[in-house]
Amino acid sequence: MASTLHRLFLLWIWIFLAPAWAGSPSFQAAPATTLPPPPELPEGWISVRGLQVTVHADPRDRATAQRLQQHADAESPRLADALGVPAGPRMVIVLSPDQEHFMELQPHAPPSWADGTAWPSTGHIYLRAPRSRRGDAAPLIQVLEHELVHIILGRAFAAGSTPEEPLRVPAWLQEGAAQVLAKEVGPEVTRRIASGSFGSGLLSLEELHRGFPDNAVRARLAYAQSADFVAWMRTEHGEEAFRAFVRASARGTPLGAALRGATGQSLDQLDRAWRARLAQSPLWFVPLVSDTMLFGFAGLMLIFGGRGVLRRRRERLAAMEVEEAARERLYAALQAQEDPPPDLTWPHPQSD
Repeated sequence: MASTLHRLFLLWIWIFLAPAWAGSPSFQAAPATTLPPPPELPEGWISVRGLQVTVHADPRDRATAQRLQQHADAESPRLADALGVPAGPRMVIVLSPDQEHFMELQPHAPPSWADGTAWPSTGHIYLRAPRSRRGDAAPLIQVLEHELVHIILGRAFAAGSTPEEPLRVPAWLQEGAAQVLAKEVGPEVTRRIASGSFGSGLLSLEELHRGFPDNAVRARLAYAQSADFVAWMRTEHGEEAFRAFVRASARGTPLGAALRGATGQSLDQLDRAWRARLAQSPLWFVPLVSDTMLFGFAGLMLIFGGRGVLRRRRERLAAMEVEEAARERLYAALQAQEDPPPDLTWPHPQSD
């Protein structure tokens, strides 16, 4: 009976825990053939030119274009400094007024769900105007910072490439750095890592380095762990160690040698320390404290009855305040930086 209850309980966790796939790689690697030049912009569009970027937009989005230009000019040096590599030449931001233009103006059509894309090989970033974005989408300024990281990292690795040995930014570094430096790390990352702890187990750093899994659930976990490792490395070993690692990787240094040179520890040592910290954190408790999970757990109690289950639930609820405090400390450690000031946070767009 106890074994049956245990299996049903784990099944209930997986049914109610799995989060929506909200984060996906947004950088676009250049195809094997040379990319065609970006399509010509529609007639009548405006161009807002700054020190670091030029923003092209529909005249109706002039204010948004100006704000993006100002923010990109201010943030590009910060992001480049955090990565330890140059920002490179001028970047181009294309602000599409609608989904149709967003899909058609890019060198190759992006996934329909993409909120923004970056093409490091051409230095182009494609975004959508606020009125054409979902109401629950991330702030546009945050999406811009995410894509700026992709451009800067992609350029750094391209500079270290040769025709015989082109260098690609590892997906975990590309997406992990973009999430952390754009201040996107929060409770969702923790929930995904917690869900991985109940499945096939956390991915090792070497597994992450080989690429994201094809399986959607494992890919969500890889995405979250990538952000967590970048945040942990910057906190545990210092921002300069992270910069040194990025520079070495962009020169073609293998993962293990780049990590040892930056931190003084081997890949295995870092991997064990990082995952041990995850295993010792209160992440395992996250699935048990969501409203949906508590509802599902109550359903099991109604099915099987038993005062022992009710007593254990009361004990679990009593411990919730302590666990919640621990989770908040974890979120703060992962965030590592202050939130953007209110005047730089884009409001959620209103539906047409």
